[in-house]
This record gives sequence, structure tokens and C-alpha cells, in this order.
Amino acid sequence: LESPQVPPSVAAVASRSVRCAFPESYGTSEDEIRAVMSSFGTVVKIKRGDSSGVVLFASAIEADRAVREYRGAWLVDHGTTLLPPSPNDVSSRQLDEAHQRASIRVAWAAAAPPPSELQLRQVMSRYGQVDRLAVGQRSALVLFKEEKYADIAIRDYSGPWRLRRGDINTTFSPKGTQN
Repeated sequence: LESPQVPPSVAAVASRSVRCAFPESYGTSEDEIRAVMSSFGTVVKIKRGDSSGVVLFASAIEADRAVREYRGAWLVDHGTTLLPPSPNDVSSRQLDEAHQRASIRVAWAAAAPPPSELQLRQVMSRYGQVDRLAVGQRSALVLFKEEKYADIAIRDYSGPWRLRRGDINTTFSPKGTQN
């Protein structure tokens, strides 16, 4: 008699999952997510939501590599589910508390053009090591390596942009207004 196949545990699937959060204005498709993430390993499955996608890699090592090595506009962290986040399911869209404390929201006047990612990175790097950032039409999210850098930026920045503690669960809408 064959023993029934036991499905992988939730923890095993979570260890192979990576969540990619991006501004909705990017219009990122599953094909684009696959193209970017496949550079870190074999992509088994992708589920895309409005402002994020979940990527299932063939192994936990590949998922860890993506989280560790990805450097771009998306926020990439370990996912815990293969389902895209629901707009009503706030917990599925939250990053851990350390990310929350190390992030800031940067906003500019509606009539002002958005800064480039390079420009924003250069300015924010004056206050500490920037891990990741995402630029929308009217605001950007900056994730520093450590909370102290976010504190320094909020305290010391004096320029045309408005800085506040980041709400990393806020997304960008296609027209650039915050949800």
C-alpha cells in the first residue's frame, strides 16, 4: 500500500515564499515579477495582488537569496502565504515591526515632479544606509537598514519634501494618491 503524500507544511511553504510589494502605479505584471525573481532561483508559482505579489521558489535557499540580494524599488521580504493580500486583510500586508520602525514616507507638493529613485537615494543616504525605496507620483517609501537612520532623517532633513514615519501598509494608487 502506498502511503498518502503529505502536503508540505505551512512553515516549509512560507520558507520558500517571498513577498514583493510595489507601488500600484508600476503596473507590475506576473511576467515582470517572474523575470526579476528568476535571477535568484527557480520560480514555481506567482500570485499577484494590487500592490504586491507572492513568489514561491523551489527552495528556501533561493527565497533567502532573493530577500538578501534583491536591490530595487520593490520591498521584498519573506511571505507567509501563497495568496495575494486582500484589501480587507490588513495583517497580510504588514511587514514586521522592525521594517515599520525603519521606514519613512517622503511626500512632495502635487505640482512638483517626483524625484528619481537615484536622487531620493542620494539625499536619504546622507542620514544612514538605505535598504530599499519605492517612488510613486506624490510620495515615496524609504526603508533604512536600521531604525536610527529613519529617526535621524526625520529629525535632520530640511528640504522641499515632507518626511514622516512610514506607514508601509499604505500603497500607491495608479494616479499617485495614497490609499
